[in-house]
Amino acid sequence: MFVKLLLISAVILASTDGHQGHHDHQGRQPNRKAVVKARAYIYRANPKGERFPRLGFVRFRQRGNVTRLTGMVFGLKPGKHGFHVHINGNLSDSCKAAGGPFNPFNDTNGHQNHAYGNFGDLHTPKSGITRINIIDKQISLYDHHSIVGRAVVIHSGPTQVNVAVPRVACGIIEYVPE
Repeated sequence: MFVKLLLISAVILASTDGHQGHHDHQGRQPNRKAVVKARAYIYRANPKGERFPRLGFVRFRQRGNVTRLTGMVFGLKPGKHGFHVHINGNLSDSCKAAGGPFNPFNDTNGHQNHAYGNFGDLHTPKSGITRINIIDKQISLYDHHSIVGRAVVIHSGPTQVNVAVPRVACGIIEYVPE
């Protein structure tokens, strides 16, 4: 068990560069023709919003209108977990301060699986190691509908239309310096 925990910790550490996140406080946006990268470190939901323990990461890589999400999250219960972007980049109050789902187009038709920033459900096997590999053609890492600076939230169960499924983990989406 100790060896497995040590291996998982090594994978998470190797996936990071020791940098705790990049904020462009001047509000500069990346060049739209370039590849744009962002990431979110994923933390277990807790009342104080502390960034501990780190459960994993999600990388975002956008070229044109296609964004690829890759990553790993450890320690989720086996099953399906709703996975999508929320309005605020705030992890406090067990991820509730992230607000509701990011919905810049005020989509009210109930098609949550196709809504902006809704990546569907993650599947966690019995091992508890959740692998993320998603292609999305709606979200943006730049412009006025950017998801950067917002929270990505993982829920305790599958996405359900108009049902508030409890939040178990979250992270803030931040640009990756070039």
